Amino acid sequence: MCLSKVYIEKEGKREVVMKEAAQMKVKHNLIEVSELLGETKRLEEGYQVKAVDFLNHFVVLREAKK
Repeated sequence: MCLSKVYIEKEGKREVVMKEAAQMKVKHNLIEVSELLGETKRLEEGYQVKAVDFLNHFVVLREAKK
């Protein structure tokens, strides 16, 4: 299966938000990441997508620039 890891990058270091994300939705200031079995994490205001690597199955989020 092709699931992806989702990271938040802070001060040059990456922290895992979800190990096996199946879906990510971005709406205005909200990012919602879900696993296949339904676990969902919501990241409220303050984050944006920095990079998506389809080949290596990961997404990097960062704090939004103000």
